[in-house]
Amino acid sequence: DGLMHAEIKGRRCVISRTGFSAEAGYEIYLYDAHKYAEDMWYTVLEAGKEFNLKVIAPGHHRRIEAGILSWGQDMDQENNPFEIGLGWQVHFDKDDFIG
Repeated sequence: DGLMHAEIKGRRCVISRTGFSAEAGYEIYLYDAHKYAEDMWYTVLEAGKEFNLKVIAPGHHRRIEAGILSWGQDMDQENNPFEIGLGWQVHFDKDDFIG
């Protein structure tokens, strides 16, 4: 399914070869993140030192060009799907269409 269920330092997580920014990368979905997020952050940074891992900001322009929009940042309740390039998801001929 494109997902790897794993443990990092005893913390259960799911690793995906995706990226919110449309960049080649990985995402770590951490179970109980409200408890362990900071620990996971520093664990990944430490493990990445030998690979010269750096913290950078994503290229938002690439994400937007790829159609990966962020609610509240790129769109909100004031936008309709046609304004933001998502009109292809609207099917007026669908039974029980509610908008």
